[in-house]
Amino acid sequence: TTKSDLIQRRFCIKCGEEKAKLFKCSTCSAADVKSYYCSPECQKEDWPVHKKFHVTLTCKTNGVMLYHEHVKRMRAHDFDGARRLLQEAAEAGFSPAQAQLGTWYKSGFGGLPKDIKKGVHYIKLAAKQNHSESLVQMADLYMKGCKEAGIEKDEEKAMTLYRTVEASGSTLAYSSLSKIYRNGCSCVPKNEAEALRLYKLNAFKGNQYAYLSLAKIYWQGSCGVERDETEAVRMLYKSGEASYSGAHLHLAALHAEGRGGLERSVDKVVEHLRLASQKAAAAGIVEEPMANTADTLLGVLSGRRGARGGLDSPALKRV
Repeated sequence: TTKSDLIQRRFCIKCGEEKAKLFKCSTCSAADVKSYYCSPECQKEDWPVHKKFHVTLTCKTNGVMLYHEHVKRMRAHDFDGARRLLQEAAEAGFSPAQAQLGTWYKSGFGGLPKDIKKGVHYIKLAAKQNHSESLVQMADLYMKGCKEAGIEKDEEKAMTLYRTVEASGSTLAYSSLSKIYRNGCSCVPKNEAEALRLYKLNAFKGNQYAYLSLAKIYWQGSCGVERDETEAVRMLYKSGEASYSGAHLHLAALHAEGRGGLERSVDKVVEHLRLASQKAAAAGIVEEPMANTADTLLGVLSGRRGARGGLDSPALKRV
């Protein structure tokens, strides 16, 4: 019988004895981990083994707390404080923080210098803890190769990682695999039907970007489906409902041109630009460019409501 079995059955994890009253380890309890002992003597006797578990647990707990504080600072637009807390959470071993910090270093985001090698280092740390998004990012790196990080192109290794994460229902894995099947590669033949299935599966899980991809597919009539502007618009609305600001920018542009079965209306354009601005602001720095675009276009239309010239703005047509 393992210790985890004994914990779930509420036995003393040292001697295995069952009692009506068991003592909880306070450190474990604070981290919502149930470690029971029948007596202080058993706990003291088990300490040489149990303290090693505490080191890992304490680091993880601290990492979670630091990461939550990082999120609060991001929402408050305190980006310097948020970056510092993210780095501390990553060093504490919290895999979501490692994954995010790695992504930031790779792209030079959040005020960090662009450093692909350092970014991949943190992504690897998170992947070692089976963090699904990091496993997909490692698969992406193997699919294309990355000289800066010393990673050779290995499509078979990439596909093995993709399929491992796909089995867990990862939307990120569905996204990468759908693109691979749509275009094909040396170890996977082009399969548009499978790509479409994965796009739809990802959309069913509420992925906003999958809805956007489906909108483009129906608008273009690609992946073996007939061109259907009405269905494309429906997918854009679904993407917007899933909080993607970019979908509202596309809808604003369609209303400006009166395309996709939508009325040509300044009011509707303004409505979608405002939604784009609000949702981008809620998403934080990640969608800041969307917010800037929406706010700029609202400025273009300001004071010209009902005027046809506002809809003919070149800036609006570039969305």
